[in-house]
Amino acid sequence: MAGIIKVNGVNQTIAKINKFADRKIVKLDKIMDQSLKTIASQANANASGEIKGTVKSDRIDTLNYDLGSPIPYAAYVEFGTGDDASKYVPKLPEEWQVVAWRKFVDGSGKTKEDPFLYPAVNDGIPEMIKKMKENA
Repeated sequence: MAGIIKVNGVNQTIAKINKFADRKIVKLDKIMDQSLKTIASQANANASGEIKGTVKSDRIDTLNYDLGSPIPYAAYVEFGTGDDASKYVPKLPEEWQVVAWRKFVDGSGKTKEDPFLYPAVNDGIPEMIKKMKENA
């Protein structure tokens, strides 16, 4: 018959690990919140017309945020329409193309792209990731 090994303190150790992990998550969420507010601010500085000042970051849940403008035509300004969109969108990273093509209707528009969000995200996300790695 195999012997039984008794280990004391496992529950306390697990509780300490969970508490440590919770503190890290709170810290990472704070970094994300601050970084996305900075990105939104930069996007607002990049934007023009009625979109300027409308870009914001909203916290949905821990480490889950929405970033964008509530203006219904903001995506058309960001990506352009018609031929302009057909030329500009393929130059974007794939994940941005997916969003842009969802807004592409029939190719008949004549709005030239005026990116405000993508440049801010492109500049801000690497810095956010760097800060998160430093604090992970």
